[in-house]
Amino acid sequence: MLLLHHFGSLRTILTASAEVLARALPDDRAVADRLAGVGHLAAAGLREALHGAPVRSSDADFQQYALVQLGLKREECVLVVFLDKERFYIASEMYDGASRGACTIPVRRLVRRALEIDARRLIIAHNHLSGVTAPSQSDIAATRELGGLLGRLEIHLDDHCIATRHAISSMRLGGLM
Repeated sequence: MLLLHHFGSLRTILTASAEVLARALPDDRAVADRLAGVGHLAAAGLREALHGAPVRSSDADFQQYALVQLGLKREECVLVVFLDKERFYIASEMYDGASRGACTIPVRRLVRRALEIDARRLIIAHNHLSGVTAPSQSDIAATRELGGLLGRLEIHLDDHCIATRHAISSMRLGGLM
């Protein structure tokens, strides 16, 4: 009950890092590590739902995965889902933000990883701590620039989604890509 009071929800506990959990449980690092492990298993279960069928940002399984990965982060982060040319899941990676109000897409790392695993399509998502799913002008500009760069490398940017605690929006479905 102490953790629920401290974090506010089970979802917040399960998405917290071992370090954050350890601060809440200063006398029991082993429990913090185990809880972080449970959180990783829960995320793996959601990620498993992306396997075996083409992935689209409008799919409920993708949206649930993105919301759990991003919705409760305390800094802006970028989630990248790497797909093959038929949209089948290959991998996903989280790039943690350096600040509470902005996140830079690590283009070199993202491109290097996409080429290493022969990804032909990407869905990127990032969170807005403000609770507003509407993309900023800098989100739109960065997405268009990234899409152009990836296109020259024969990698298609399928969508850029914005996640908050309880909602997710699509720049593609919003006509911004």
